[in-house]
Amino acid sequence: MKFLLLIFTGLLSMSTLAQQANVASGGNATGTGGSFSYSVGQVFYSSDTEGTINEGVQQPYEIYTVSVEESLVELELNLYPNPTLHELSIEITNFKSDLTATIYNSGGLLLENVKLISPRTLVSVDNWPASTYYIHVGDASGNSSKYKVIKN
Repeated sequence: MKFLLLIFTGLLSMSTLAQQANVASGGNATGTGGSFSYSVGQVFYSSDTEGTINEGVQQPYEIYTVSVEESLVELELNLYPNPTLHELSIEITNFKSDLTATIYNSGGLLLENVKLISPRTLVSVDNWPASTYYIHVGDASGNSSKYKVIKN
């Protein structure tokens, strides 16, 4: 009898060792692959004599990907002003005659192709809505470099 009471007490004490947290939000998600529980925004922290222990992600963060493929490594290019309001200047120090600037909006829609015929080319952005744009500067053989421009 004492043995069963000892086992029951041991099992009961094991169930109280789970982690607990006061969270702003959370839930359960299920699918064909299984289920899981999640929590968002653990809003408190505890500290000890050696420092502070944060219990969860408390700072906002943003994850986004912007790639710059430098296959035209020898190209020395300046895009200014960035951010811009009325016109964008594309200035190439070591200019080559077969360059084209292809301009895409943030959704990937092609807006404009500009043949770069001089070391400095001005592109009017007056009719573009305020957003982020991507400019691919490429040569005739298919090499290109990508740049990000913001229009206010």
